[in-house]
Amino acid sequence: MSVIEKTGALAARGDAAGKRAHNRLLILLAGLNLGMVIGVVYSWSIFVLPLEELHGWVRTQTSLTYTFMVAFQCVGLLTGGVLVARAGVRMPVVLGAFMLSVGFLGASMADTLPALYISYGMVAGVGLGIINVIPTAVCMSWYPEKRGLVSGLCHMSIPLGTLIYGSTMATLFIGSVGISMTFRILGIIFLAVSCICAIVLRMPPADFNLPGKAQDKPIVTVRSFTTRETLRSPSYKFIWLWVLTLQIGGFMATGHIAPFAVEMGLPEQYSGLAVGIFALGNGTGKLGLGFTSDKTGAKPAMFTGMSFMFLGLLGMALFSSLVGGWMVLPFSMLAAMGFGGLFSLLSVVLMSFYGTKNYGMHFAISSTPMIIAAFVGPYLGSFIRVWTGDYRYSFMAAAVLSALGFIWIANIKPPRGN
Repeated sequence: MSVIEKTGALAARGDAAGKRAHNRLLILLAGLNLGMVIGVVYSWSIFVLPLEELHGWVRTQTSLTYTFMVAFQCVGLLTGGVLVARAGVRMPVVLGAFMLSVGFLGASMADTLPALYISYGMVAGVGLGIINVIPTAVCMSWYPEKRGLVSGLCHMSIPLGTLIYGSTMATLFIGSVGISMTFRILGIIFLAVSCICAIVLRMPPADFNLPGKAQDKPIVTVRSFTTRETLRSPSYKFIWLWVLTLQIGGFMATGHIAPFAVEMGLPEQYSGLAVGIFALGNGTGKLGLGFTSDKTGAKPAMFTGMSFMFLGLLGMALFSSLVGGWMVLPFSMLAAMGFGGLFSLLSVVLMSFYGTKNYGMHFAISSTPMIIAAFVGPYLGSFIRVWTGDYRYSFMAAAVLSALGFIWIANIKPPRGN
């Protein structure tokens, strides 16, 4: 081969690598935008007061909507896991976006509570779940050398969407055009943005090679386990228990952080600050612990996140009453970092242990503890508070419960054969 031919071949190879690098960056951006779209569904609290003022409903009635949404999201996760494995990613994205849009359009016309439960809680909840499994499944497959970081980015895009589409955009729309028209506008935006993302998103081809310097990084390739094999693997039950423990402890904290801070002496006008600090810690944990797992491995990062949560909950229970309500803030951020990193680390563990092909279904099944925790966590925190008359015992119980996570993590090991 002549020098000119060699030069041309190298240039063509470099162009191909550059194109692939560009393509996977574009796919990552599409995945992050898709995550932001579904983040608005978690902005339920923004819609509560306008709906109650419009229809005369009370909080005990409207709060069931969010409960339905959490429960049916898990139904959507399982559905999405099956669809991604059988039909790829584009069809589930469009289907999930269509259900989200229909759910919000239905909520805009709902004048009875059952109609609201069905539209926002059930239909939009299933759509949310179907889409939820896709950004991490696709983007982590394109970035096997940075799975933790990419997982953290994908999971952090959801609260970012809550901020941009929910706290900012929805609030502006509600103030200018009312709650019903806001639901309609958001429904149209969901469908448009999601369909654009669906055009871009795809799984990497079988002959995909990492571009440029990324090829120098060692990538461990594991075979893809079937769902039955995953469920039967010795470590999986400990993964599921780890998720359950973190979820219950986390929901015990998030459901009561503001009244606990006030009870400990934080001025009531600053109670919202406690919620904001917890949300900041949640997002920091998603990205930070995901990135940490790339450097240390999944298991050390899991121990780190568990330590954050345990020390944060314990600190709130023991030191807040001694120093004052302001002490709730740093400890709540520490606990939130551990809680926030849960799904970022879960995604890394599942894909690293059990492969990419059936990741969607594995993630869906591993998210089912959320159904239990969404009911048990807040209720258990309230029950202990009423029984003892002191929120500190609720947070102490959450700390003790989270300590079980160390036992579960210690028993999590890569399956044999990988």
